[in-house]
Amino acid sequence: MDIRNALDRADLMVFDGNNHEDFIDKMEIQYKENSGYEERLTLNRQRETITYHRKQPDNLKVTSTYFFTDQISKILDNLNPIDFTTTIPGLPKNVVVSSTDLGQFKCKIVRRKLKTIQISGDYEKYSLPAPWNELMKLLHEILDIPATGPLLDEHFYKRRRRCKDDYIYLTVTFEEYGKKYNYLTDDDSIMVGDWVLVPVGSNKQTHQVLVIAKNYYKKDQVPYPLHKIKKVVRKIEPDE
Repeated sequence: MDIRNALDRADLMVFDGNNHEDFIDKMEIQYKENSGYEERLTLNRQRETITYHRKQPDNLKVTSTYFFTDQISKILDNLNPIDFTTTIPGLPKNVVVSSTDLGQFKCKIVRRKLKTIQISGDYEKYSLPAPWNELMKLLHEILDIPATGPLLDEHFYKRRRRCKDDYIYLTVTFEEYGKKYNYLTDDDSIMVGDWVLVPVGSNKQTHQVLVIAKNYYKKDQVPYPLHKIKKVVRKIEPDE
């Protein structure tokens, strides 16, 4: 909607099918539970940001701000405010009163010229508008970024450079969440996440396995005896 935004005309027809009544400049969603737990998610067009705030019952507060390039504008441009007010199913007449805390939500859609839209209710399907499911899936996907990185990861701060007298031990697994095995290698180019070919059993059949750890050990520190451990046949290249 670059042309529309430049002209401040959300309703302008430019033959792309994306014209709306008005621009959404901000969308704020709040979620609360009786325990004191809270979440708040804010999409801001002008800043191209998503701010995600959480408050635990013990009053611990965490706020994360995600900066994007044009992505937030595109999300807001694809939302039709009318869908948020006319597609809420409402509670059926025979609904059973819930004895559990479903949580409560508030959603505020701030439009540039037209009146701000607000909806609220219990956080369950009968009280939520039809676009909610897809919107939450999309936001979950783009915000699915680990809260911490290498700085706090022991696999990074415990690693060290290899010395000439070190032995390279690879920890591998034959299947996801399967048993772990150690293999010896001379190929220092093999990294965690690579696939390697290893001998298995007394008949030395080979299998492809995933490397899940790599460590260097001195001869007197190896976790599995050198005279018993088997060696990796070779690294499997990505194009194989």
